[in-house]
Amino acid sequence: MKTQYLLAMLLASWLLPAFAADLSLCYEDVDVYPWVYGKNEGMDRYLLQAVSSRLKINIEYRPRPWKRCQYEVRNGISDGMFSASFNTERQEYAVYPTLANGQPDPNYRMARDDYRIYRRTGTTINWQSRRMNHVNLIGIQAGYSIHAELHAAGYTLEDSSKNVSDLMRKLDAGIVDVVITMQGPAQHTLQTLPHLTSRIEVLPIPYKVNNLYLPLNKGYCQKQAERCHALWQEIRNVRESTEYQNLLKAHGF
Repeated sequence: MKTQYLLAMLLASWLLPAFAADLSLCYEDVDVYPWVYGKNEGMDRYLLQAVSSRLKINIEYRPRPWKRCQYEVRNGISDGMFSASFNTERQEYAVYPTLANGQPDPNYRMARDDYRIYRRTGTTINWQSRRMNHVNLIGIQAGYSIHAELHAAGYTLEDSSKNVSDLMRKLDAGIVDVVITMQGPAQHTLQTLPHLTSRIEVLPIPYKVNNLYLPLNKGYCQKQAERCHALWQEIRNVRESTEYQNLLKAHGF
């Protein structure tokens, strides 16, 4: 009887974190340096752990394929997702910290990581005129917000890649003409694939300034409006702190 009781207590302790969480957040289950990488590392995890400590809440972190993560937030399976760019489709089911005009407020971003254009060294594709000529196929990552914008601009997209390494290999092999992805993970990937550094180059002008946010499920914010605003405010406070800025510099940003 005593053994059964101890086993029951042990099982309860294993299950407790899932039930004790005040907030469930999903995120992309691949390395997106420097925001999320390794097992529990990255600027996003540091930021959110500091926020949860200040607000005295427990956060459950759920690594997911990025499209699956968005599905979970849309359907209320997860309360929110990080770090997510803004687009109107996500705004249908998630709440961002916004300005009076409905646009996201960059003061409450988690981070900024611009979309950059990568081409094979020596090719003439450029972005000076805000239009890429002689581009037949652009490589992007699956589920990324940049898809809608590029599609609307009339570009043909190859979006089957889950990570930046796969994108860069496709670019090097000539499968795609350019790659458009976030600067942080792209720089880190090229550092880990030194044989590509002389064969791939980045264009000097960013394709798009890209702020990353913590959008939260609409239903969650209807029930927890004060907490949602408190989360965004503390994100700003931590991001602007000296400790965070020093850590960001140590990551090369």
